[in-house]
Amino acid sequence: MHRTRFSSAAIAYALVGVIAMSSCASATMLNYVGAGGKLNLVIAETVGLGFGGGGHMLFGLDLGRAGGVKIYPNMEMWVGREDIEDPPNRELELVAFEATINFDARYYPPLPPSLVIEPFVGLGPAVVIDVREYDDPDWDDTDVGPGFNFLTGIDFPIGIHKMFGEFRGKVGDSWELVKFTVGVSFTIR
Repeated sequence: MHRTRFSSAAIAYALVGVIAMSSCASATMLNYVGAGGKLNLVIAETVGLGFGGGGHMLFGLDLGRAGGVKIYPNMEMWVGREDIEDPPNRELELVAFEATINFDARYYPPLPPSLVIEPFVGLGPAVVIDVREYDDPDWDDTDVGPGFNFLTGIDFPIGIHKMFGEFRGKVGDSWELVKFTVGVSFTIR
């Protein structure tokens, strides 16, 4: 039943997004298209430290005096390892792998053109694939569920391309975590 509600919610979010994009596209102008990669340092509950990476696209919309929005679909993966205790007196090794498909948006407030950096805040829903493997195969688990991201960061230009630093958090059916991300967006348009 829970997965059915998530599927309905995902379809509703997609429809609202398409309607919002249609209305924004008529009132604004697509002013940036980019794609690139990123690396993550992850701190997750139970697991501790993990490492990962991913890829993304950016579609920028100019909102005039209100700033700008970049639609930010992206995929991220990370892996971490931790020893956990299972009473009585048994220690198991946990290897955690997570992949997320994120449907984020970044908002860029209006700033003077002389400012080189571009700070942003963002949020968005996610589909999370969570894989947990233990020394004992009876404990292994794979789950797919919803998540929600919140993020903030800074873009800065490197020629016509952009580098960025991002602080990202995620809550949902899988690990609650924070990520410190660095990446590059290659300008396509």
